[in-house]
Amino acid sequence: MGIHFKNVGQGDSIVIEWVFNKALHIGLIDCALDYDGGNPVLEHLISLDKEYVLHFIILSHPHEDHDGGIIELLTYMQQNKIATNYFCHDFYFDARYKNKVTKKWLTFLEKFRKLEKQLEAADLFGIRAPIGTGYTIPMAGNKLQLRCISPAGYELDLYQSKVNELSKNFFKQNSAHANLLSTAIKLETPRTYCLFTADTDIASFDRFYKNLKNDKKPKVLEAGQVPHHGSVKNYHEPFWHELKRKPKTAAVISVGDNDYTHPSSTVLQSLHTAGYRVHCTNIVNDAVAFYNQLNP
Repeated sequence: MGIHFKNVGQGDSIVIEWVFNKALHIGLIDCALDYDGGNPVLEHLISLDKEYVLHFIILSHPHEDHDGGIIELLTYMQQNKIATNYFCHDFYFDARYKNKVTKKWLTFLEKFRKLEKQLEAADLFGIRAPIGTGYTIPMAGNKLQLRCISPAGYELDLYQSKVNELSKNFFKQNSAHANLLSTAIKLETPRTYCLFTADTDIASFDRFYKNLKNDKKPKVLEAGQVPHHGSVKNYHEPFWHELKRKPKTAAVISVGDNDYTHPSSTVLQSLHTAGYRVHCTNIVNDAVAFYNQLNP
């Protein structure tokens, strides 16, 4: 199995590859544009020299640095009649558009909805569904599965309460609250897993940590995505230090040039202290096309 954390700068794009019945299967989590306007996820698919099954596409939450390349991807699928077995995004995908928005973003949503309907009408979506805690995607007959662990009802309620407190003109703050809606996903075998966290909020990690303390038979972490590009505001040190893991387990940070001091030196030091092997996509392109040895 291969997991590619694409270098899109300050954003997320993940390509997962595995073989089943001698056929290459592809799963995508987020699809962003890089700083030059390129689409590394689409480029990855175009570069493949063999047929493949596009098993799933997941959009983690409604922010441009995670979904900015989805229009190009869906257009390519439409033009080339490429189907996906699962197309999923969070319950509140429209959240950023409910407030004062720019014409650019409104146009994006209109294009996205139009393409969504067209691809579904052309039977290019096997299952189209919102994704939240408990939603699972079987990995084409293997003992692998994707399991969503956030957002749950707690995050949805917290998001709604925070947005209701603000004026509709406070778009920046409302947009930031959308991180509460971010998916957190486990790619699991019977004994191990990889963790993909996008921009998952610290409140969700509080919940994860409580569940972790009560888990009598925890699985072993193979690789974990550090949330929100290594922001200290999203980093829950007790959770990352408590996880059962192998020596030098990979901790991947999707990051590019930014004004937010990402990744935080505090986060990097904490991960190193805990024994993680840290990969940053702006230093090693494609996160070394990171490969792990997940065996069902």
